[in-house]
Amino acid sequence: MAMRQDIRFDEELSKLDASLRSEDNVVARLQLAAFELQLSGYVSGEERVLFPAFERLDSTPRAYTETMRKEHGSMRCLVTRIWAALDRADHRRGLELVGALRSVLLLHVTKEDWFLYPPHSRARKARR
Repeated sequence: MAMRQDIRFDEELSKLDASLRSEDNVVARLQLAAFELQLSGYVSGEERVLFPAFERLDSTPRAYTETMRKEHGSMRCLVTRIWAALDRADHRRGLELVGALRSVLLLHVTKEDWFLYPPHSRARKARR
């Protein structure tokens, strides 16, 4: 993953977590918007460019990218639910959802590192 995007995501979610804990809805909304923009770019890049490239390789089972796409949907859903919590000023629920989003994101990145990128690296080395 380029520039360890997962670390940047975690930093952004930490800021959002702090805003929710301090019940600063305005700052939390700004931080969630920034996070959502980063997530959208990341997901879009994977789904439009990276996954189709992997799917053309015989070494990458299509189930891997299908799972990743489902997780992208889960992350988008969690972001939508955080927005709803902010709309209700339900900071406790927002914190729970941020925790869930962090978990899904961590699992997603781990799966990418273990299952998606290693076969791609092996295929690239084999072509050399």
